[in-house]
Amino acid sequence: MLNCRQASELMSQGMDGKLSLKDRWALKVHLMMCRGCASFMHQIRFLRKAGNRWQQHSPSNPTRLSNEAKKRINDALEDFKNGRRLHNDDKGTSS
Repeated sequence: MLNCRQASELMSQGMDGKLSLKDRWALKVHLMMCRGCASFMHQIRFLRKAGNRWQQHSPSNPTRLSNEAKKRINDALEDFKNGRRLHNDDKGTSS
């Protein structure tokens, strides 16, 4: 049985590529039992669709992130994966 952290990791991986049959079933079972993760899955699907629609309607003016912004995002995701949380007053540094 997956815990919520593992389920969220599989949700993210599933958005980026195809999951194995075992992972898809494990995630499906977890989502049937966990309302919080099911809600999270709906939210990330909505955000992905909204982002795709926004991008389709403004192709002449693509938004680009700076390398610094990309690094901060990647660092924050890595911190989250490793169990470290960010605090609002840290201004982008992990605790």
